[in-house]
Amino acid sequence: MLQAAVCAKHNWKSIEQPSYGKGYVEADTAWRFFLRALTTLRDSQRMTIVLVAHSTIERVDDPRAETYTSYQPKLHKRARHLVMDAADIVAFLAEDLRTATSDAGFRERTRAVAIGGRQLFVEGTPAFAAKNRYTPGAVPAMPSDAHGIHEQVAAREEQITEARLDTFAKHTRQTPEMRAQFKRRLATQEQHDFASAERERLLKDPAFRQRVVNNDADAVDHWIRIVQTAAALVVPADYDWSKDSA
Repeated sequence: MLQAAVCAKHNWKSIEQPSYGKGYVEADTAWRFFLRALTTLRDSQRMTIVLVAHSTIERVDDPRAETYTSYQPKLHKRARHLVMDAADIVAFLAEDLRTATSDAGFRERTRAVAIGGRQLFVEGTPAFAAKNRYTPGAVPAMPSDAHGIHEQVAAREEQITEARLDTFAKHTRQTPEMRAQFKRRLATQEQHDFASAERERLLKDPAFRQRVVNNDADAVDHWIRIVQTAAALVVPADYDWSKDSA
């Protein structure tokens, strides 16, 4: 779908029509913009974004070992690397399989048998792609209906919030009240109005948009702060900020 949109934008019959792989370069730019938009949505609305893909079996030529096959997300390799780099968790959902061997006359026959249930793998192995940026090694696999992963996500989001506030504190005057304000997603009416107007202005600024697409750190941080403030809950003018500073 993304490649089709890029082709339609440039009037290409296929993503391979431009020479020297320029079509895939344009697709990479679109993927980066899409992933940055998801990150902004996650940070501003405190949402958990889940992307779902089919899997495909691919051959892996590892110089350290013999060639083997592995389950990978069914995406173009360039897009796959971008998505997996951006994701905090890459999980592989599979049926819980066992092998059974039976004696079929002069030779043994081995087959796979599903024993019921599914496992959600969040630690990668040569057999499949997976990763866990929250608590590596803590939960290599879990039942697909388990809730333990949500606790890891919540803890990691707390770490991300604190790290972002520490970064803001290096560049702005940040009192304990201001820190609590950003952490709790609260804003005064004046802050909300300014952020809303600034968000509309930036959306119409192609130069700023390009800086965000290019992962300019200052532009990205500014955009996140503006979006977070514009989406924050507006508190009364007499709100006591000190009660949240502990």
